Amino acid sequence: MSIEETNDPDKLYELYLKFAQRRDINRAQACLEKAVQLKPDFSQAWFNLAQIYQAKGDLPAVKQAIIKAVETDSNNYEALQALAIIKKKEDDLEGAKESLEKTVKVKPDYFKAWSDLGVIYDFLDDIDKAIECYQKCLEIESRYYFAEQNLKYDLEIKKKREEYQKALDENSSDYETLVKFGLTYIPARNESKQAVDYFEKALTVKPDYLPALINAGLHYYFLNNIEKSEECLRKGFELDPEDFDALNGYASLYQQLKDNKKAIEICKEATKKNSKSITAWRALGSIYMRLNMEKDAIKAFEKLLKINKNYFQAWIEIGKCYNRQKNYPNAIKSYEKALKIDNENYETLTLLGSVYIDLRNPNNALVYLEKAVELNPDKMEGWFLLGGLYALINRIWDGIRCFEEASKIAPTNIQIWKNLAQLNSVIGVGDTTRVPGYREIIRILSQ
Repeated sequence: MSIEETNDPDKLYELYLKFAQRRDINRAQACLEKAVQLKPDFSQAWFNLAQIYQAKGDLPAVKQAIIKAVETDSNNYEALQALAIIKKKEDDLEGAKESLEKTVKVKPDYFKAWSDLGVIYDFLDDIDKAIECYQKCLEIESRYYFAEQNLKYDLEIKKKREEYQKALDENSSDYETLVKFGLTYIPARNESKQAVDYFEKALTVKPDYLPALINAGLHYYFLNNIEKSEECLRKGFELDPEDFDALNGYASLYQQLKDNKKAIEICKEATKKNSKSITAWRALGSIYMRLNMEKDAIKAFEKLLKINKNYFQAWIEIGKCYNRQKNYPNAIKSYEKALKIDNENYETLTLLGSVYIDLRNPNNALVYLEKAVELNPDKMEGWFLLGGLYALINRIWDGIRCFEEASKIAPTNIQIWKNLAQLNSVIGVGDTTRVPGYREIIRILSQ
């Protein structure tokens, strides 16, 4: 039976499922579009149509189809959750909250919706409600890593805020505690306004308190108040030119504003004022690196090493510069210098492992990457690199184990799931659209 031969929406949906299984996305789309034309209240068809539009990158059509799915069936929990994701991307947090609250009301055991609702409450600065949602999620699915990590973070932040508030109740002019309180708010959660309020209170008490100036400047940038950001960061730099965060923050502001000449000028001026300043040479090298000026960056970090040959981070940054230039022998030499200073440093171990992978030297790569995950089993990158290395040398089961560990740490990283799915298909799990990995890819893309 072809699409043209039927006007039955249910049969068209059955055809859609067949085409989707064959990954014939265009015919699958044609089935659904005809189905909703014949039956405008076909909510599930609208929802699946939105998934196809998402895969094709047609975001306006995604939104329209999701709205139709919700309008035609207010109990379509998948569509309600998808609508919440759209609302969040549009910065309509109240709309996202409303959609997710409806989702969990319709389907109380939908653990992912509880987790998403927790995220929204975090963005709305209602940490108690967020904690409650993450706990609900974990009651349903105790191994959901994303909710587990957010709950752990929120409980720690709540404890800190209670501690700081108690100190401020005793002394409201404690500027150090005011800054600590401000640092519990992060730009990633749109909390810069709350953070700035605490930093400004600290500056009212002590106008020359460097941590308050630097952090206020950074958060003003995220609030798009460039004038205040520049004022705070400039004051911080003038107050202590030898403080790396002050100098780097001030120069980086101009780099973010695309005034690269000014950013470099600030750092160069600092090196002229004090040619023995580790801070100035490090900041200059960092600016050059961010501008992809590797040769200049290497020169700056080498100047730093003449002042202190055991400055760990300088060797790391020089290695990264050589790595970008594909000068792998020099990159290895630099990383090995860093490793002599700190022989258990996770970043150095993974960088060396990565270089040896690029050089197709699996034996050396294994030495560093296996040590990296042994010392730091809670970090994703080592597991990811080691999984790829095992796959390269045909140790498929070990590769699967590594990508599974990586997926627990970064459950929304689609590349991990792609790699896991590919390895599962190699060992013959079966239909690749059904193996672990592909299911997660489909779920993530549908969001």
